[in-house]
Order: sequence, then C-alpha cells, then structure tokens
Amino acid sequence: MNQIRILVVSEHFDMMRGICALLNLESDFQLVGDVKNSMMGVHMAEALSPDVMLLDANNTVDTIEKIRRTSPHTQIIAFSSQSTAARAAGAFACLLPDILDPTNICGLIRRACDTDPLQPA
Repeated sequence: MNQIRILVVSEHFDMMRGICALLNLESDFQLVGDVKNSMMGVHMAEALSPDVMLLDANNTVDTIEKIRRTSPHTQIIAFSSQSTAARAAGAFACLLPDILDPTNICGLIRRACDTDPLQPA
C-alpha cells in the first residue's frame, strides 16, 4: 500500500502536536515533516514533495501561492477563515481552525490525493 506523504505547517504548537498525533494513528499516512512557520513550510515542501500539506499560518494565501510555484503537485489543506481567498490561491480545501473534526481531516487528506492539484476543483 502506498502511503500518503504529509507535511504539517502550523504556527500553533498545540495544534501541530494534536494533528501529528492524529496522523500517526492512520496506517496509510506518513508524516514527512512538521514545521512551525510558513517560510520553513515552503522550503520543506520543495525539498520533500509531500502529497499533502496541512497549513495553519497567519499568511495563508501568500504561502499557498508560493507552494503552488515551488511544489505544484502538493495538495494544500488550509486551516483558515479566509476560505474563498485560500481556494482561489490554490488550496484543495479550507477548514475553520476553531472547528476541527479528525474524521473530516483524514477524509480530506485521502480525497486530496485522488485529485489532480494542477486542475481546478
């Protein structure tokens, strides 16, 4: 079975720790990295080419645009209240950071891998 390679980028330590713990419970997920700011996330995405990036950053839209240029095959699931702007910038999906459902996150990750990131959703 191929594992889904995931990079977590979060400026919020508690959120990152919880998401990483959740991802480690799923047998088809491989956590390839977790970083604490968007600049590191851009560099890690380019270096690691993850299948999916979970992005929780203050500058979400700018980060998504940079990821699209440096790692176009990486699907991005953003945690942001700016869902329209995040989707327009190239995010696969956007979740409200205050309302996180572990089942929803895992399902979105799996669906993101079934979608071509270079085609509009």
